[in-house]
Amino acid sequence: YSMPWTPTGTGTYSLTVRATDNTGNFVTSAISLVTVAATTPPAVSLTSPSSGSAYTVGTNVNLAATASDTDGTITQVQFLVNGVALGTDNTSPYSLVWTPGSTGTYTVTAQATDDTGNVTTSTAATVTIGANAPPTVSLSSPSAGLSYALGNQVLVAAAANDSDGT
Repeated sequence: YSMPWTPTGTGTYSLTVRATDNTGNFVTSAISLVTVAATTPPAVSLTSPSSGSAYTVGTNVNLAATASDTDGTITQVQFLVNGVALGTDNTSPYSLVWTPGSTGTYTVTAQATDDTGNVTTSTAATVTIGANAPPTVSLSSPSAGLSYALGNQVLVAAAANDSDGT
């Protein structure tokens, strides 16, 4: 005979069982002491991106975290942006690529889950996603107003800059 039992709290429990036959005779087992202990939640740290970093809309942002559990194993690390699940990685090293689609300030966290269902959320990293600025360009050669003879080679040079590197 068996039945499931779910303890409602931590502590030591005294368990006994009683068997009764069809005539009402019964016997009670010896006491069995069972200790129910709380499990330790996992530890998790968001290692990328760093708080205060800035990226451009449409570029990949690498999300990464470390996670450990002293009394079990990590079953998954979930990455969240502004509290919304972006994706999950079940294998260390835990990582995911996020490509933001709009400008703004975002909060990124990682949540580790262990084999007993405990969940821990990392410290948040705040990142800023900015618009992609257009490049600048200027013609540096030839100078305006110069004349050249037909058939002669003319050096054309320009200076270009992209302030946000994209």
